[in-house]
Amino acid sequence: MLIPSIRLLARAIFVVDGDDVIRYMQVVPEIAQEPDYEAVLLAVKELI
Repeated sequence: MLIPSIRLLARAIFVVDGDDVIRYMQVVPEIAQEPDYEAVLLAVKELI
């Protein structure tokens, strides 16, 4: 994701369902950090 005001990119993960609805979103506060993959996988498992 682009942060226009400072022209930097932010790491983010979106889980989108079959109806194109965002069901989960995670924006990582620091570019050097990894996302919380366990939380993402849990969100995906809840959809299937």
